[in-house]
Amino acid sequence: SFFRVHEQFQFMAAHLAVSKVSELSIQNASGGQCPQWLASGFSSYCENVALRKNLVRKINYEVNETPIGPNWALEVKRLAAARALRPWDRVMRLELRDFEGIDSVQAYAMTAYLFQRDPQQFLDLLELYAEGGENTASIEKAYGHPIAELQVDWVRWLMR
Repeated sequence: SFFRVHEQFQFMAAHLAVSKVSELSIQNASGGQCPQWLASGFSSYCENVALRKNLVRKINYEVNETPIGPNWALEVKRLAAARALRPWDRVMRLELRDFEGIDSVQAYAMTAYLFQRDPQQFLDLLELYAEGGENTASIEKAYGHPIAELQVDWVRWLMR
């Protein structure tokens, strides 16, 4: 019926609005220099925190299937338990058009970890990107640890 379609549209519109506003916010905070993985991860993180589901999928030029459920927090824990997560440097190098489902979920989880680990360091990271900083060097400088150590801690954090 019309009302059911209208309800579904409003529900999806809320997801789109949260996703887009958060993506624009992080791009603004980083002076437009936010890497694609982080912008995508942050918008997915905000969507999950605000609406408890991830319905918005990011694509750029090519449609990539993302066979993942709507609860990305559970999906990434499942991937961690299966030891199916990818190295951070691989995800950070990907163009959005090359993202697969696992890359979208992983970008979400990497961003959630970095943000929740220390919000001030997350803001410092955005400033480093605004100054033209590169992925690995900027993360290591903002958080004071090598990427390899952060990734090990991230997996522990995921499995808590």
